[in-house]
Amino acid sequence: MEVGVTRDIESRPGEVTLLALIAAVVEAWKWFVTIPLAAALSVYLILLQLGVDHQSTAILKSDEAAALLNSPLVLGPTIEELNMRDELGSSMNDAIEVLSRRLSIKEVAPDIIQVSIMDRDAERTQLLLTTVIRNYARQIAPRGQEREQIEGKIAARSAALEQLWEYAQVLQSERRSSEVVTGGSGDAALGYVELVREILEKQDDITELQRTLEGLPKDDILQEPTLAEAEVKNRFTFSALAAIAAGLLITFIVLVRETVRRAPEDLLALHDLKRIKAALPFSRRP
Repeated sequence: MEVGVTRDIESRPGEVTLLALIAAVVEAWKWFVTIPLAAALSVYLILLQLGVDHQSTAILKSDEAAALLNSPLVLGPTIEELNMRDELGSSMNDAIEVLSRRLSIKEVAPDIIQVSIMDRDAERTQLLLTTVIRNYARQIAPRGQEREQIEGKIAARSAALEQLWEYAQVLQSERRSSEVVTGGSGDAALGYVELVREILEKQDDITELQRTLEGLPKDDILQEPTLAEAEVKNRFTFSALAAIAAGLLITFIVLVRETVRRAPEDLLALHDLKRIKAALPFSRRP
């Protein structure tokens, strides 16, 4: 024969049980719907009035010199070039500090960094990042003897390229003469094709040396600055946080209200309420 043993757990008079709290929350469900929605909508509209930030991003190969991207040596000339000094601050130092906060540098792989910049002007955002990278390249560009050596290579290759162009003109004339006499292209045509290929390689070589002279070779820019993209995710994030905060506040208010409602049933709870009231700065004292 089974014997059922039951035990009633009674709450102390005035104590808020979990079930009582759930009931109070359900009774105030309208608050939990309207107030968080109103808070989220208000924050969203405020952020919308403040304007939308736009972002442009580039990916570069870099080393320890990447710290220069966020330095006055790079940001100062950028501000001057784009006439942003009055917009960003009353002084150049203030303007550099503001622009520095808009620029973010993140290492995505060893010796590879992602550079992003934020701006309210959608049309200027990409140009702003391009100008920053160009001024950064100027700072890391070769100097002194190294620069002279590169300039010497460019001059020598340019001279050789000019001779190749002259020879190409001669081969082209011979090819035309061969076509008139024999009716075919012959060896002159094959030689001309090989020469054109060599000319193109020389041109690419010279271009690469010129980019090196400017500070950033073509291969070091893995991704050119992208077109400006509106950053709207932050607005939704802050709106969601506002709704959560409003919900927590309502929960606290409901709990306090239920506690106050039950306090007269418990002398100890009533005494605690009097202590709280006396501690409040705006409470009346005899």
